[in-house]
Amino acid sequence: MSSIDQQVPVLKKIILYLLFGLLFFGSLYLASSFLIPLAVAVLIALTLVPMCRWLEGKGLNRGSSSFLGIMVVLAFFIGVFLIVTYQISSLAENWDQTKEQITSTTEEVKSYMDRNGISTEWVSQKIEDISKSSGSDVQKLLSTTFGSLGKFLLMLIYAYLLLFYRGKFKKFIQKLTPPEDTQETSKILEQISSIAQSYLFGKFLLIVILSCLYGAGFMIIGIKYAFIVAIIAGVLSLIPYFGNMIGGGLAVLFALISNGSLNGVIGVFVVMTIAQLLENYVLTPLIVGKKVDLNPFFTIMIVVLGGAVWDIPGMIVAVPYLGIIKILLDHTVSFKPYAYLIGDDSEDGDEEDSILSRAEHWVKEKVT
Repeated sequence: MSSIDQQVPVLKKIILYLLFGLLFFGSLYLASSFLIPLAVAVLIALTLVPMCRWLEGKGLNRGSSSFLGIMVVLAFFIGVFLIVTYQISSLAENWDQTKEQITSTTEEVKSYMDRNGISTEWVSQKIEDISKSSGSDVQKLLSTTFGSLGKFLLMLIYAYLLLFYRGKFKKFIQKLTPPEDTQETSKILEQISSIAQSYLFGKFLLIVILSCLYGAGFMIIGIKYAFIVAIIAGVLSLIPYFGNMIGGGLAVLFALISNGSLNGVIGVFVVMTIAQLLENYVLTPLIVGKKVDLNPFFTIMIVVLGGAVWDIPGMIVAVPYLGIIKILLDHTVSFKPYAYLIGDDSEDGDEEDSILSRAEHWVKEKVT
């Protein structure tokens, strides 16, 4: 048999996978309005399971424990919403002064670009847009937020029902598998639940800590509306790799608005760098751990793909769902090579020999 004949089955399999991928992600995109609240609700419900079990152990029934769990989530989001709303309202009240600072800073950037022969047509257009804007334009951000309130409430309803009927869903999945595989199915479900609990709960705790660190640092260097920038930068840390870059860019923008000097920008870089070092080498290993061991290449790829399909919600949920898919692949013999491919195993020793990796292990040993 020729080598071409041997490659035909492999090519057919690749084409079949590509077609399946196109149909799968196309369906996710078309049904995004239905699937996004449900996908987020599933992760929230999995995260709240330990707390609900603890409350039920104290004597509460399933309905009451599920309701209290949802109230905790609601209280968190209400707190964030009130802080952001207050800061945006303050920004709207002082918009004329802020607009003058933005225009002045943008004019300085335009002059610098003109001196260096860089086209400034886009900058000029932005200056014109800013000059025409008013405080009411800033307040429109609040009305846009309220437009998403319906989906948010639907997400909470889904999460409550998933918590309330979690026993039924678990038995349904076990009934789909042969009796001899029941124990293995329970093990898979526990691993999936563990990923959501450790990753999402840890990430939300990191948001609080990072927001406090950013807020304190930004206030010290004199950034206006430091808390709204800090909260947004903290929330964006949910998005691997890209979130910190977007948050840092936003902080730099507000630093320029606040004082229009290079010192503010340098201060932002110092604050962000210190916070990121603490997050990567102290906070994340202690709080989140390495429950989602994914290859950085596939992590970035799934985040970009999630953003293309579901925008920001897709970028946030992409990583934990890829971790769940890896668990399913790990427990399927024919798909174990794919689980190995997307995993972040250190068997080859390359990662262990890196300076950053040795520094990370040293910090872990000293802290723990």
